[in-house]
Amino acid sequence: LLEAVKTAPEDTGLRRQLSELLGSDLPVSPTASDSGLSSDLQFVGIPELLQLLHHRKANGVLSITVESMEVEFEFEGGLIADVARSGRASNDEITRQVPPPSPESRSEAEDPEARVMSALFDVVLAQAGSASFRPDAQLTHASSSGRASINPQFAVLEAMRRLDEGGASGV
Repeated sequence: LLEAVKTAPEDTGLRRQLSELLGSDLPVSPTASDSGLSSDLQFVGIPELLQLLHHRKANGVLSITVESMEVEFEFEGGLIADVARSGRASNDEITRQVPPPSPESRSEAEDPEARVMSALFDVVLAQAGSASFRPDAQLTHASSSGRASINPQFAVLEAMRRLDEGGASGV
């Protein structure tokens, strides 16, 4: 379906099918080109994008821009392998809603999985911003502390669990 959307991005029928696949009642407004897929987060949210990339066993980089922060997740075979962050959200509302990991967990600097999860928590609730996926791309600044292998569906569920434990309302 993504290949068809790439070939005919103006085809509303294909866009509707993509919307149904992602489980969204909102009209999907992605733009597809040879360089990948782009979307406004108000139409297709981060959990849906992560699920799509996981199911497609995607390789490449998903860039998410929220306010003045950009987070890039590198995918290998549909799993999140690494992350890079730049900038910081001007409103820390998103990050305040997710309780930090337990004290016994390793720091982000030494644990690639903690680094990926922390970055995901920074953006998972974003409803405004943009996302783009560049197939077969790699992060330009690879982490020196190793790579992760995180199922994005697990990561989103973990973020929601922490939100529930933190007593945050509305997702």
